[in-house]
Amino acid sequence: MNATPQLTVTQFINGKRSRVFEAWLKPELVMQWFSPENMTRLSFRTDAKVEGSYIHTMRSPDGIEYTTVGKYLEIVENEKIVFTWGKEGSADSVVTITLEDQDSGTLVTLTHAKLPEDLVTGHVAGWESALRNLEKFFKGDRA
Repeated sequence: MNATPQLTVTQFINGKRSRVFEAWLKPELVMQWFSPENMTRLSFRTDAKVEGSYIHTMRSPDGIEYTTVGKYLEIVENEKIVFTWGKEGSADSVVTITLEDQDSGTLVTLTHAKLPEDLVTGHVAGWESALRNLEKFFKGDRA
């Protein structure tokens, strides 16, 4: 059996680890950055606890709406967030966010596993773009 594709991206964020952690889970913060740079964030609802769920909707420049859903599998305060990712009824891939102190900020490492091979390239670009938005948010640019 072939290994399931996995991707990993990292981004240095000029912000305290506790605030970066909150930016992943608090809807009022998530709505200020969580999408690729060319997308418009429409909504984010969450029950940010283990076994809790989230639903996130964004719109592409050509007007197509994308909704992602999932459940939180693990939350370690200020260190790690693990959640499923996908469309309603098929949220089978798993995203792991780890946060580490680095210099005066936080190194975010995002791993996305169990992703269909044909989606890996697009997701690498999307996650890199979203993490750039997170960095802009912490610079005060309000991505």
